[in-house]
Amino acid sequence: MSRTGLGLALAAAVVLAQPVGAAPKPQLVDPKGDYPASGADLVSALFTTQKGKVVVVVEFAGAPNAPVPFAYQLRFTTDEGCNWRGHYFGSTGEGSGGCTGSDASPPAVKLKGNTMTFTMAAKGALKPGTELIGIAFTSTPGGVLAGTPGGDEGRTETTYTVGK
Repeated sequence: MSRTGLGLALAAAVVLAQPVGAAPKPQLVDPKGDYPASGADLVSALFTTQKGKVVVVVEFAGAPNAPVPFAYQLRFTTDEGCNWRGHYFGSTGEGSGGCTGSDASPPAVKLKGNTMTFTMAAKGALKPGTELIGIAFTSTPGGVLAGTPGGDEGRTETTYTVGK
């Protein structure tokens, strides 16, 4: 094999060895096992934009809402000042949320295995290009959010830009 042929073969091997489209890393990561109820032990939250929707997949150490009902809250602020809060009330199976003072529809919330997925339209306060800041997630026992101690919480300084 000529030097040129060998060089091209090596270059092709290097290109083929590179991962194709590595999976995105979660914006929020929390230590597994730092909360005793696995269904409320936050592990990570990954924000993506898919087909005109902001999708946030929250992973727990165990199946959410087990063994007792918990309340879950996802929150962040947009670069335009929207204080967004999304809730899932495990005791009633209801999802709600949006920006304070906004008529945006609440997120759809789905449970599957060890994940909880919040899905909302990427428009209005969450339009493409909007930066989401101060991402946080809290789980609290008994379905009560305000002032209830003892839940797991994760916060991050990492941001997410809608549409990226």
